[in-house]
This record gives sequence, structure tokens and C-alpha cells, in this order.
Amino acid sequence: MSIRHVVFLSIALAQAACPPPPVPEPRRDCPKEPNCGQCASQGGCGWCDGQCIALGITACESPATSPDMCPPPVVTSAP
Repeated sequence: MSIRHVVFLSIALAQAACPPPPVPEPRRDCPKEPNCGQCASQGGCGWCDGQCIALGITACESPATSPDMCPPPVVTSAP
């Protein structure tokens, strides 16, 4: 048996012995972040209709799932 076969067999056996990675479950709850950017940077969370929601759990047509998808912040002037 050549070295190439031994290496290939070793790699094949190592891969067969490793369990598959777990399938990520959707988050059940997201932190109550005050703005889109902070919410969308949390894994499994998205910004929708002014609140931070759990993706895959709460229905939303088009949530912002990364900070670059967030709408610009509303600027209010002080009275």
C-alpha cells in the first residue's frame, strides 16, 4: 500500500469518525436593543417594525438582518 493510499484512508476514517455539526436552532428571544444596528448584529435576530425580533420565530416580511440593511436613524432636533 502506497503512502498516498494510507493518507487518503486516514483522512476518510477521520471524517467518518467526526459527528456532523449541529443544526442551529432559531433563537427564542432577542435582546430588546434600542436600534436596528445593535439588533441586526446579534446572531439570529432582525429589526422589523421598530423592534428586535427572533428570526424564524416571529413573522416579518423583510427584517434587517445586518447593520448595513438598517434604515438611517431618525434625527430629531431638540426644542
